Amino acid sequence: MRTRLSVLTLLFSSLAFGIAHAGDAENGADLFDEHCAECHSVAPAGRNKKGPTLYHVIGRKAGTAPGFEYSPSLIATGLTWSPGSIDYYLIDPKKVAAQGKMKFDGLKRPSDRADLVAYLASIK
Repeated sequence: MRTRLSVLTLLFSSLAFGIAHAGDAENGADLFDEHCAECHSVAPAGRNKKGPTLYHVIGRKAGTAPGFEYSPSLIATGLTWSPGSIDYYLIDPKKVAAQGKMKFDGLKRPSDRADLVAYLASIK
């Protein structure tokens, strides 16, 4: 029940607040390099690092990148990654998946999250 409540909170929060601005993919690439690249790649599926590749992450069901062993906590969220769900997740990943593997405190600035989401959306 707690997982379902967290997912509902996530969905309502992302709908209610959304992403404050469209995002700057170029700045998002810099943010990715600074905060994400040590553990994640943007290489095609199967090229994982400590974390799964984020190539084509938008539209992908959480916990399904090939070749990566996810925490049951993240899988249990039932999320499909959208700009809104990624934005909310990046505020505080442990709030969404308490027992998740991701060791990241989050991005607190909405503009940084929007830029990072714009970058992830631009990867083709």
